[in-house]
Amino acid sequence: MIILERDGSLHCNGSDESIDTQHKASIDIPAELINMPSSGKIIDRILDFALDRLGLQSLELRVYEERER
Repeated sequence: MIILERDGSLHCNGSDESIDTQHKASIDIPAELINMPSSGKIIDRILDFALDRLGLQSLELRVYEERER
Protein backbone atom coordinates (compact mmCIF):
# COMPACT_ATOMS: atom_id res chain seq x y z
CA MET A 1 0.00 0.00 0.00
CA ILE A 2 1.26 3.47 -0.88
CA ILE A 3 0.46 6.20 1.62
CA LEU A 4 0.50 9.87 0.69
CA GLU A 5 1.11 11.80 3.90
CA ARG A 6 -0.26 15.29 4.53
CA ASP A 7 3.22 16.75 4.09
CA GLY A 8 3.39 15.28 0.57
CA SER A 9 5.77 12.45 1.38
CA LEU A 10 5.09 8.95 0.05
CA HIS A 11 5.53 5.80 2.11
CA CYS A 12 5.21 2.15 1.25
CA ASN A 13 3.54 -0.08 3.82
CA GLY A 14 4.40 -3.74 3.30
CA SER A 15 7.28 -6.16 3.25
CA ASP A 16 9.85 -6.20 0.45
CA GLU A 17 8.74 -9.73 -0.39
CA SER A 18 5.14 -8.68 -1.12
CA ILE A 19 6.34 -5.75 -3.22
CA ASP A 20 8.56 -8.00 -5.34
CA THR A 21 5.69 -10.37 -6.17
CA GLN A 22 3.15 -7.65 -6.87
CA HIS A 23 2.99 -6.18 -10.38
CA LYS A 24 -0.14 -4.04 -10.20
CA ALA A 25 -1.85 -1.83 -7.66
CA SER A 26 -4.56 0.75 -7.27
CA ILE A 27 -4.47 4.14 -5.59
CA ASP A 28 -7.46 6.22 -4.48
CA ILE A 29 -6.96 9.98 -4.45
CA PRO A 30 -9.43 12.56 -3.13
CA ALA A 31 -10.62 15.01 -5.81
CA GLU A 32 -9.49 17.95 -3.67
CA LEU A 33 -5.86 16.93 -4.30
CA ILE A 34 -6.43 16.88 -8.05
CA ASN A 35 -7.93 20.37 -7.99
CA MET A 36 -4.89 21.89 -6.25
CA PRO A 37 -2.38 23.93 -8.29
CA SER A 38 0.37 21.43 -7.47
CA SER A 39 -1.73 18.39 -8.46
CA GLY A 40 0.53 17.56 -11.43
CA LYS A 41 3.50 17.26 -9.12
CA ILE A 42 1.56 14.98 -6.75
CA ILE A 43 0.48 12.67 -9.57
CA ASP A 44 4.02 12.61 -10.98
CA ARG A 45 5.44 11.73 -7.56
CA ILE A 46 2.90 8.93 -7.09
CA LEU A 47 3.63 7.48 -10.53
CA ASP A 48 7.41 7.74 -10.07
CA PHE A 49 7.19 6.07 -6.67
CA ALA A 50 4.88 3.26 -7.80
CA LEU A 51 6.48 2.48 -11.14
CA ASP A 52 10.16 3.21 -10.44
CA ARG A 53 10.70 2.48 -6.77
CA LEU A 54 8.17 -0.33 -6.32
CA GLY A 55 8.60 -1.72 -9.84
CA LEU A 56 4.88 -1.97 -10.55
CA GLN A 57 3.88 -2.61 -14.14
CA SER A 58 0.25 -1.52 -13.87
CA LEU A 59 -1.29 1.19 -11.71
CA GLU A 60 -4.97 2.09 -11.42
CA LEU A 61 -5.44 5.66 -10.22
CA ARG A 62 -8.95 6.40 -8.95
CA VAL A 63 -10.19 9.88 -8.04
CA TYR A 64 -13.10 10.13 -5.61
CA GLU A 65 -15.17 12.96 -4.23
CA GLU A 66 -16.06 12.92 -0.57
CA ARG A 67 -19.78 12.98 -0.02
CA GLU A 68 -21.34 15.42 2.39
CA ARG A 69 -22.98 13.81 5.37
